[in-house]
Amino acid sequence: MADKFYKSINQAWEQFGKVRWQISRRTFFNYVGKGKQVPPLNGKYYEDDISDLAEQLGWVPFGQVAEADQPDDEGLTGDAAIRFQEAKAKDKECEAELKRLKLNKELGKVIDRENVEMIMAGKTAVLDTGLRQLFLMKARDLIFAVDGKVEREDTFIQMVNDELDALFSEFARTDEITVEFSSGS
Repeated sequence: MADKFYKSINQAWEQFGKVRWQISRRTFFNYVGKGKQVPPLNGKYYEDDISDLAEQLGWVPFGQVAEADQPDDEGLTGDAAIRFQEAKAKDKECEAELKRLKLNKELGKVIDRENVEMIMAGKTAVLDTGLRQLFLMKARDLIFAVDGKVEREDTFIQMVNDELDALFSEFARTDEITVEFSSGS
């Protein structure tokens, strides 16, 4: 017996999805379609593939009562209850992470971002000035060392400064910094 199939996702929804499960069209289209968990095979959407996914995801067939259809403590049912519970769990995870970060800060395992950025900016300024002075003081030596022409000293200094500007612009870029310390045993 050949597998039953549909020629389009809309046909699959109309003739199979919406009459088989207690889900919304949007939910169906979130999982079935091009680039989704049930893509078309040779331009066809097969019932068996969709049914396998529905079973994995726990879609409730018509005629059965889902646990989520019973009101929870907040009086919510279905997808709203699930989303509410997921949001509550995410809030608890965030609270736990915040407590962990505060504890690590108190223990000296976390460095304040603003302090790190200020220290890095100060060190960058010192390094920048030092390197520029080095090239101003040693330009002739460097040119001579590479068998260059002394008349091109200004061009050489400008070229080095341009390179340094590019380098320091990249170095001074504000990226998110994560620093973790672990104690050695």
